[in-house]
Amino acid sequence: MVLNCLLVYVFLSENVQTNAMYYRGISHALYAICRGEGMRGLYKGLGPTLLVSDLF
Repeated sequence: MVLNCLLVYVFLSENVQTNAMYYRGISHALYAICRGEGMRGLYKGLGPTLLVSDLF
């Protein structure tokens, strides 16, 4: 559970840094992603991320 929350936080942090002109902060990024893509949007790319982290 904690790992899932941490991965979502890292995803949001990277999204805010990448799309700095679009998101006003982590809470706005969370709101916009959930509204636009649903909760599944927060876990997009989780499989490859976990695969790479297990390899190293």
